[in-house]
Amino acid sequence: MRQYKLNWGRYLFFRWLPISWTLQAIHSLDKTEKVLRLCFELLLIFLSWLMIATFDQLNYKMAIISIVVIHTFFWLFDSSAYVGLRECFVFIRNSGIKGIIAYLNYVQRLLAKVDCAEAILVYGSLCRKRFHDKSDLDLRIIRRKGVIQTLNLFFICIWLRTIGVWFFNIPLDLKMIDNLHFLEKEMREDEHPIVIFCRDSFEICNRGVEFKALKANPISFLRK
Repeated sequence: MRQYKLNWGRYLFFRWLPISWTLQAIHSLDKTEKVLRLCFELLLIFLSWLMIATFDQLNYKMAIISIVVIHTFFWLFDSSAYVGLRECFVFIRNSGIKGIIAYLNYVQRLLAKVDCAEAILVYGSLCRKRFHDKSDLDLRIIRRKGVIQTLNLFFICIWLRTIGVWFFNIPLDLKMIDNLHFLEKEMREDEHPIVIFCRDSFEICNRGVEFKALKANPISFLRK
């Protein structure tokens, strides 16, 4: 993890901010989540235009303001803003390994109640046993096939990002995945994922330890 002094962090912040706000890591999502994310934002923008037109005359200024407000709303309540701020400023840190476990317990319990995920996997520094106070949490949720299951999981992922950042204080890299081919291209070869949940019928290549191993001995997953 790169370390920045505060002055350099401020300089980096002004380079990072416009890119982060504009892209919001949408380009890094898998196909289905990328399409749903764009469609959902466009739908909210269209609905805001309808509301403005109902109570007042819609003009180009109000149209642009509504786009900026809604796009900013997604940026603030998604995880991309917090992940970037953690990179820019050294004083922003995660909630520690206990906070990570508490959050993963919540994710596991929530998704156990709905039939929309094939597997929940943790990659990144945590699965490599290099986790530290500036690490983010790389969480991948593989969706089940079906329109209803996919939509359910899409909105659950939005919720999980929101509470992960604002309640659990965790910089999150959370993605809804269509299949394992995306993970094979995205993740490192030396990463064996921690399995939070997996259906018996779903096979994971390069499988790592179970979630219970992390809960039993969390210190062993920290950077020495």
